[in-house]
Amino acid sequence: MFDLGSIKDLLEHIRFADLEIKSLMTLKDRLGARALAITSNISERVSGSKDIDGVYSIVDGYVDLEKVIIDKSKGLLEAKKKAFALINDLDDNMHRIVLIERYFNSEPWKSIAIHISRSEKRTRQIHDKAIKLCEIRRETDVRL
Repeated sequence: MFDLGSIKDLLEHIRFADLEIKSLMTLKDRLGARALAITSNISERVSGSKDIDGVYSIVDGYVDLEKVIIDKSKGLLEAKKKAFALINDLDDNMHRIVLIERYFNSEPWKSIAIHISRSEKRTRQIHDKAIKLCEIRRETDVRL
């Protein structure tokens, strides 16, 4: 489980873990496609060939990768619950939008700025203030 240091650390953890899981899922899909490609080229009368051993190896990797994705997803869900509770308590909707877009949706600053009709500099200022408000909220709330 992720140790809650600062809010910014928690949010960065969420952002990068989400990107990592998406990358692992892409790799898993490629492994599945590779196994299917190999099996479609293997003649049924050629059992015990190196190609079949390769398919078994790929399937093992696929299953292992699926377990890693599930474990990481569980940890990410818990981190998101903690962060969302703090973000949702912010009074200013603009603060909530910026934090959710940046950390839950992995949007770049430019896209967020366009979405909220502000400059990138102003968007980062809104972000910084939102982070400070979340930290204050966390420090005064013993539940978290």
